[in-house]
Amino acid sequence: MDIMQEMNKQGIETRLLWNPMHCQPCFADYDFYAHTEGVPAISEQLFQSGLCLPSTTSLTDVELSQVVQTLTTIISGITKQKMEPIMQ
Repeated sequence: MDIMQEMNKQGIETRLLWNPMHCQPCFADYDFYAHTEGVPAISEQLFQSGLCLPSTTSLTDVELSQVVQTLTTIISGITKQKMEPIMQ
């Protein structure tokens, strides 16, 4: 189940996180110093798995509740799908 697709079906726009600065073409000629050699940077890990949710300053309490409820429902469904084989 793709969380972005499911949120979009409910009319909630989501986006991928921004590509990390050190991965941007305009910074290709600059050195990047990793936290741990051989381990992907935290920013790269977040870019691969992160998701931007609606966060505008004009988001109403009702809209925020809809985002939270929809995301909770989607995650609960994913968790249930993963647990079913274990419970059988």
